[in-house]
Amino acid sequence: MQVLILGATGRLGQMLQWAWQGQSDLQPLWQTRSVPRGPQATSRRWVVGDPLTPQSDIKQACQAADVVINLLGVTPGPDRDMSLNVDLAAAPFEMGVKAPVMLASSAAVYGAQKGLCREEGSTNPLHPYGQAKLTMEQEFSGCALMGRIGNIAGADQLLGGLEPDRTPVLHQFPDGSTPVRSYISPRGFGDVIARLCHKAEAWPDIMNISAPLPVAMGDLLQAAGQKWTPAPAPDTLPKTVAFDTTRLAKLVDIQAIATTAPDIVSQWQEWQTDTGGAS
Repeated sequence: MQVLILGATGRLGQMLQWAWQGQSDLQPLWQTRSVPRGPQATSRRWVVGDPLTPQSDIKQACQAADVVINLLGVTPGPDRDMSLNVDLAAAPFEMGVKAPVMLASSAAVYGAQKGLCREEGSTNPLHPYGQAKLTMEQEFSGCALMGRIGNIAGADQLLGGLEPDRTPVLHQFPDGSTPVRSYISPRGFGDVIARLCHKAEAWPDIMNISAPLPVAMGDLLQAAGQKWTPAPAPDTLPKTVAFDTTRLAKLVDIQAIATTAPDIVSQWQEWQTDTGGAS
């Protein structure tokens, strides 16, 4: 099975490269604007090209793929154009893709909902990034699987935002607890996407992607041996925002995904050690 990964050198793409080492049942082809130097240059199959101004090589790869995983996107940051998320989502369709496509959406489309976030439920993005992802979903509804990806350890603002000599600040509720959120480890993310590639014929229009149980953010920092500074949680901050993973469980054995803070952190640390944290 030939799988084309668009956006292969972004953080999520790098995690897939790491998690898919030794995969014997997939033939990944990694899209990049310029091939990385070093061992990766020869140990991976690359297709070089800009998805927004595609040339023949990337068009041919897109049309020949059995599955396309589109991880292209603009993440939040100063002066970043969030509307490009829609243009980047359109790339495989503009290139004449024939295979099933998964577009990387985000938990941000749910906003600050309390309790269990279900795919068929309401959406209420609070920021431009979430609004752009929701616009993307609406634009390509029925054309692709919208993979609403939860926090990925190491690509999130908590663990992924840790810096040496800086103590992170974390909201704490009056009872001493910290926010509980849906997470998935780097290896869990890679395993889920690999298994979904073999189930493309059964993809729904929208699917939450995370471990089956949420985890307390304070527990993640504790498992990482990281001290943190508590800040009073605002009244509007929900204690728990968790994904309903019923749809995912119909296609993937989610019980094999790490769910505890120590296990999630251990896999994140393994990723850090093997890749230097990638960038």
